[in-house]
Amino acid sequence: TQLWIKDKKEELLNLINIIYKYLIIIMIPFVSLFILFSKEILLYLFGPAYLPGTLPLQIILSSIMFSGLAAINISMLTSMDHSKSAGKFMIYATLINAVLNLALIPSYGMIGAAISTSIAYLATFVMSYNTIQKINTSTRASVSFPLVRLTALFILTAIPLFWILTNPITALTSKCIYAFTMIIIYCLVIALLRLFTYHELKSIITSFRT
Repeated sequence: TQLWIKDKKEELLNLINIIYKYLIIIMIPFVSLFILFSKEILLYLFGPAYLPGTLPLQIILSSIMFSGLAAINISMLTSMDHSKSAGKFMIYATLINAVLNLALIPSYGMIGAAISTSIAYLATFVMSYNTIQKINTSTRASVSFPLVRLTALFILTAIPLFWILTNPITALTSKCIYAFTMIIIYCLVIALLRLFTYHELKSIITSFRT
């Protein structure tokens, strides 16, 4: 908010771009691990009766990233004195979720509810992102992120995760070894794609301190 009030729009947008990137980088492995161990999590926390909720949980987890990015956008719109737009998007997302629930739950149950929630997250992100871009058309900087490299990172993570979900490993020890190996590979890919820099991380920490 202070950056916007002081008319430091480029500095604010550059900071948001960095936060976007690092949020995606951090969330990909965490979401992947939760998806991978979703069955074990439900079994441990709630018992065998909740195992049918494994697939719905995985669907919702796959859209958590959009929820996080949308939350950043909503906060940014509020700081830009566009709280009405932020409120409208929340209402639209609720309506989308409600309509899709009515359409999908009778036929697909929990899976339909998970799909509805995921679409609502995605819709909130798209609407808020487009609005922020329109607001900043007069600014040289814009909200963006290294799409190609992040897409490559996502694909390289999604392929092995999809393989293990379609070829289930039942032994927990084997899953843990697989997850540990994938984390190491993930870190190496980040280094190769040069998605992490100390300067950017330092700027985030400095901005939050001030």
